[in-house]
Amino acid sequence: MAGHRLQPPPGKRLHDPHVAVDLLREEFAFVDADADEGQDRVGDILTHLIRLDAPPEIIDAVTAARESAIAVVVGDDANSGPSISFLLRSDEGPLIGYSSRSEEEAVQPLVERAARTLGYQAQLL
Repeated sequence: MAGHRLQPPPGKRLHDPHVAVDLLREEFAFVDADADEGQDRVGDILTHLIRLDAPPEIIDAVTAARESAIAVVVGDDANSGPSISFLLRSDEGPLIGYSSRSEEEAVQPLVERAARTLGYQAQLL
C-alpha cells in the first residue's frame, strides 16, 4: 500500500491535534473530527504493539499520545467527491494510505492542501 506521511519541516514541531483540526476547518468545507474514534484507534495500535513485544519506550510514547488523538476526515463536500482520512497524534504526523493508484491520484490535491494548511511536507512512503 502506498501513502504519504505529513511531517513538519526540519526544526519545526507537530501541531497539537486540536490546533491542527482548527487549521483544517479553515481550509476544507467538510471536516469530521472524532476524538473518541481517535483514542480507540490508538488503543488498537497499542494492542498490536504489545502483541509484537515492542520496546517499552515506543509503547510509552504511543500511550502518551492516546488522550489527544483525533480521527479526521476532510474534503470539499460531505456527500460527494473525494476525501482523506487520517489520525492526528501528538507524537507523529498523519499517515494517509491509498488502496489503489487511482485513489491516490483522486485525493492528491486534498493531501497537498492538508499539508500546506498544516505547514507540513508530504513525504511519499
